[in-house]
Amino acid sequence: MLEIGLESILRQVILYSLPVIISISVIGMVQHRKDNTAAFDVFAWHGSYLPIFIGIFLHRGVLVALPRMHQPSISQSTKHVLTHVVLCITGYVLYQWTIPNGNNYGLPPLHHWWAKVLMFYNLCMIFLHLLPLPNLFMGEVLLHYNPQYATRYRKHGLTILCLVIAFTFIDISLGTWLIYPIYEHMAQPSFLGI
Repeated sequence: MLEIGLESILRQVILYSLPVIISISVIGMVQHRKDNTAAFDVFAWHGSYLPIFIGIFLHRGVLVALPRMHQPSISQSTKHVLTHVVLCITGYVLYQWTIPNGNNYGLPPLHHWWAKVLMFYNLCMIFLHLLPLPNLFMGEVLLHYNPQYATRYRKHGLTILCLVIAFTFIDISLGTWLIYPIYEHMAQPSFLGI
């Protein structure tokens, strides 16, 4: 039983790693265009890997991995949301391209699954920005209008997010009502006629 669980976790890590790394890297490049910090510095924060590992080990449906923001603000989180939208559309186009270009028998090739994960992860992150947590759009809007809570709230924001993931709140709320229904339609062949 333990071997089956470990095999499932390893399979998910292999399947999710490349699309998530690509997404966070692109966000890092967009975020750090005008300063001298390295684009891959977005990984130098436990918020980039801790939430997704919690989700994988606890078998949660919604994928969460936050890129690091050096100067959290509404404009930075807006850039993040827009970049996730572009990456989600890119994943969708790649996924639709892999459907007719896949194998005629057996399982689809790995790039088919990676395109699907690219689409799904970025869709999850788009809707995650509706949560009132630091580094997310709604959280940055609330902190902008209530700056007295900013220091304390930022200090515990990642812990709150990890608890929300662990206790299935995101799966039940955002997942059930927004992410899964939209993903189900997007995962259909030729959803937009492409």
